[in-house]
Amino acid sequence: MKAETILKEFTDRSFCITLNRPNAKNSLNRTMLDELTEAISQVEAMPDCQTVVLKGSRDFFCTGMDFQEALAQFGRAPDGDEASNRLYMELLSRLSNSSCVVISIVEGTAMAGGIGLVAASDLVIAAGTARFSLSEALWGLLPAMVLPHLIRRVGFQAAFRMTLTTETLNAEAAAKIRLVDEVADPTERRLKQLQTRLNCLDKETIKDIKNYFKRHLYPITPEQESAAVNETTRLSRSERVQAGIRNYVEQGTFPWEKPS
Repeated sequence: MKAETILKEFTDRSFCITLNRPNAKNSLNRTMLDELTEAISQVEAMPDCQTVVLKGSRDFFCTGMDFQEALAQFGRAPDGDEASNRLYMELLSRLSNSSCVVISIVEGTAMAGGIGLVAASDLVIAAGTARFSLSEALWGLLPAMVLPHLIRRVGFQAAFRMTLTTETLNAEAAAKIRLVDEVADPTERRLKQLQTRLNCLDKETIKDIKNYFKRHLYPITPEQESAAVNETTRLSRSERVQAGIRNYVEQGTFPWEKPS
């Protein structure tokens, strides 16, 4: 069955997944979460796949939660928000622990939940036009599900600063804190160079490297994942947060502005 929200292509031992909701700025709705999870499962069943490439558009890599869908769930879909949160947390775990090398290519905006996709990737290549931010606190939320992966990638203070200030980082600033491994224009040329190098490794060696680093040296525990889902669900159900999202969707006002 053809996917609605992503594009998939397998060539030269590489499985490319392109987020494809341009009219929604590549925000994450339930359908996209389901399709991304299914795509990663498909990859794991392909013994000749060495790398997974995750891409967005030139303008938007991924902008996180789909506020339109979130608004529709408020008070109308009991436990629907928690199910989506668990699915997102599971997706990050699947990306991080994939038997393939997961490479994110970021050319546009990556924010909120989109940062989680970046942080869970093994390698990140950014174009000079890329921008990165954790905007959750502006809405009274926390990037709780992103943070276990982000702290593992950039360290405590850098993750704390991104969460607290909500500032936007350009590609060079993101590389400085190691959110991005390198900045390259064009990204495609550097991607091909990396894939050529990675294809020299036996796939079992890749599995061993990822398993040792991510399960033994710096594991993310089920307790951490459960706490992250619970905190996100708790905050997203608060009247303050829901009012802010509702006013933005319906009136275009931000939480720090008075709705008209």
